Amino acid sequence: MLKTCMLIALTSSNRAQTIQQMRVDRCVCSANGVEFPIFSRLKTSRHLRRPRVVLCPKWSGPSLDVERCVTDYMARTLTLRLKVVRQGKSKPTQLFISYKSGGRFIKA
Repeated sequence: MLKTCMLIALTSSNRAQTIQQMRVDRCVCSANGVEFPIFSRLKTSRHLRRPRVVLCPKWSGPSLDVERCVTDYMARTLTLRLKVVRQGKSKPTQLFISYKSGGRFIKA
């Protein structure tokens, strides 16, 4: 998770608040990589502007491929997300969730 978070922060140049708002249910796969549109109001957002999009680009080097790190992280956390839903709790939609607290969201 730490490598994925750091690669997203470095490649997107966004604030922690923006990275925290990345949601799995709004993930879009494109030719450029994985895109996460941010519709919620942020500290730096302006009224009636287009939503901010966090792009996780493809890279030729496998150790720096942000798209692969994000999709691998989403696949690894899928069982944890399903476990939370089976317990009757609300579906975790944020990209980054905590393993220790049973699938709770990570706050910035």
